[in-house]
Amino acid sequence: MRILLTNYNYYPFAYGGSEVYVAALAKYMMQKGHEVYIMAAVPDQAFSQHPVVFNDDHLRVCRYSYQDVTVYGIQHLHNTVFQNYGRYLPSAQPSWTKFFALLPGFDLLHMNAFTPFIGLNLVYAFKTTNPQAKRITSYHTPLSCPKGSLVFGQTGDECRINPTPNICGACLVATSSAVPFPVARLLAPLMPGKPHKALPNILYRKYLASIAIDSFQELDANTQHWIVYSDGVRNTLLVNGVRAAKISRLVHGITPIFFSTQPKSQTEQIFVYNGRFDKIKGVETLMLAWLRLAQLPHRKLWITTDPAKVPDAFKTTVQQLQQRSDVQFLGVKPQKELLEIYSHAHCVIIPSLSVEIGPLVFHEAIASGCNVIASDIGGCAELHEHYKSSSQIFRAKDDGDLAKKIEAFVYSTAPANMPITQETHYKDVYDLYER
Repeated sequence: MRILLTNYNYYPFAYGGSEVYVAALAKYMMQKGHEVYIMAAVPDQAFSQHPVVFNDDHLRVCRYSYQDVTVYGIQHLHNTVFQNYGRYLPSAQPSWTKFFALLPGFDLLHMNAFTPFIGLNLVYAFKTTNPQAKRITSYHTPLSCPKGSLVFGQTGDECRINPTPNICGACLVATSSAVPFPVARLLAPLMPGKPHKALPNILYRKYLASIAIDSFQELDANTQHWIVYSDGVRNTLLVNGVRAAKISRLVHGITPIFFSTQPKSQTEQIFVYNGRFDKIKGVETLMLAWLRLAQLPHRKLWITTDPAKVPDAFKTTVQQLQQRSDVQFLGVKPQKELLEIYSHAHCVIIPSLSVEIGPLVFHEAIASGCNVIASDIGGCAELHEHYKSSSQIFRAKDDGDLAKKIEAFVYSTAPANMPITQETHYKDVYDLYER
């Protein structure tokens, strides 16, 4: 098979959980004898380092090789807020179709992202030039939610409702302003269904929600099979009208390097945060929780980011943490170096404010002999039930509750279950490819 994998970003320019997943999937499929290509958004610097293979008024594409895989780096030259929510730019469609006509024919498209760049333009162009190819989509992030979190209103609770322009528009208003959600819900039916230049941006939210909902329905209409990683997301797809027969619920697998039996220190407790320095990831909740704690010589927090590169909104809090002797910023680390960190750590903290779909970091931590403290929504809550004694949950957004969990932490050496390997998981994916 000739396979096209898409993703949000890709090595070496940016990487996180989904990039790790796609890179390993590409390697597995190549070992099976298949030809694999990757398509992802890239920054400007990619075009100064690699040859440009397509360039017109709407679309720019470069090509490079990473670990023996051909990668096509994508940029739209014109971007609007409507494209951000609708994941489609009509004027760019001819450009996408021309670009895909230059590529070799594909047997399968596996969407691992749904963004303004890796969106409906790509799907339509692929379908036009490869009408017989199979199309599969993995739900790695909350791509069916107009605000990208699957969190309802200002509650912090997981959203389980059927999305409508009025409700989702109210949710966008409440999230982006100080307007309480009940008030926003009353206002939403009065908002225009189309944008108007004379109106303030906040009144566009119903329209933005509407085109986001429509774009997801279009993605589903052009997806033959869905892969999900939690029961909660399976239910979300059903609520969104996806047919049950199209959905496969799989369990993430991890690279074997993380499986470790190395004993942990009994004289100290090391906590780790490994993730983006992003509000939606709950890093502010973690920092505020740690500042509540007394400084103890045996208790430490390691954070895998560069403090000089954190967003401005976090700099004051980061400076407070830097003044403490129990916090260490380690810089961004690749997977192999994370293994060394996890081998010393007792607990990995996942404080997300959004619904994590089935985070790899949870599985990696357990395999490495770490415990986990995670927020109580989405896939994290499900994985807590799976791993039981080696994990705890706290109320999302509640730094006081997180501080109490850290203070009372007692390391557990016996998870109820162990993670599966990448190979086991990718075999399940491969079976779907061949179905």
